[in-house]
Amino acid sequence: MAGYANTDLNFSYARGVNYPTAVVVMNAVVSNSTITDPAAWWQKIKPEVVDHYEVGVTHTWPELASVSVTAFKDKGKDRFQAYMYGMVPAVFNDPVGRYEIQGLEVSGTLSPTARIECFASGTWLDPEATGNNGVECDYMPYTPEFQFQAGINWKVTETVSLYLDMQHLQDLYQGTVRRSNTLNYAQLTEADKLSDITLFNARIAYSFDYAPMQLKGSELFLAANNIFDEHYEYAKGYEMPGATVFAGASLRFR
Repeated sequence: MAGYANTDLNFSYARGVNYPTAVVVMNAVVSNSTITDPAAWWQKIKPEVVDHYEVGVTHTWPELASVSVTAFKDKGKDRFQAYMYGMVPAVFNDPVGRYEIQGLEVSGTLSPTARIECFASGTWLDPEATGNNGVECDYMPYTPEFQFQAGINWKVTETVSLYLDMQHLQDLYQGTVRRSNTLNYAQLTEADKLSDITLFNARIAYSFDYAPMQLKGSELFLAANNIFDEHYEYAKGYEMPGATVFAGASLRFR
């Protein structure tokens, strides 16, 4: 990281490692499995790996606002093939399938008063994927081409706070079965494209202390998700919940 005055420049690299779950190997242990020694095959399974590269610049106006622009790239390999049915071949990791996601994110915050903070961010994603048949495509499951988020955090009084947010996902494809041994990224079609999703949520909270029970910084809250009862799906035929209201408490003891 480097900076001058109120401007910071940062570079970062991270590696994500995803180890196999029971879903990946479950058909290796069923009674009719063609694998006679499951333990020997488990030793051949490699973890999925994602390398993340990022560079960004942030400028801050103290106590008022900030703006950030970040460019990033993800490179993934050794995707698991989850065998939900059928015979289990000798290879658990996709020998060809790989992907790259290039992205750009612009975000900002604004605090017009000491009690109000607003935020917004837009992210553009450009995926390139290769299926296990070697065919390339320019979209991936659950990777929207554009995502927008915005919200406001308002400390109404010393004890009452209000939080509002929205999220918009655009050009999103379903893909719950794209880890099987017969399907891959390149077989996604327009039939897999989901409707754009726009959700609004709200949460109001009351914070309090109660010395007799040694409570400090505790909270009562009322929240509403999907306020406008948006009909949306992450997999076609499985509709997500509509408008939902719930309440709760968070008790913190000293």
